[in-house]
Amino acid sequence: MTAKSTNSRRKDDALTNVPQDHPQKPEIKEPPQQPGKPPIQQKNPGQQGINPDQKGPAQPGKPGK
Repeated sequence: MTAKSTNSRRKDDALTNVPQDHPQKPEIKEPPQQPGKPPIQQKNPGQQGINPDQKGPAQPGKPGK
């Protein structure tokens, strides 16, 4: 009996969580859909991260030979 009551309550929580997830999804899609300012910010930090990663392994690889 108690298990059934908890299941019904869990279902209610899930239903309330579903509507909350929907509004959150549009919010996450809004930034990428913007004029392109967020993509530019992501590219700058992304390129900086890739450059050091490539230079790091490339330098030790050359002297290793």
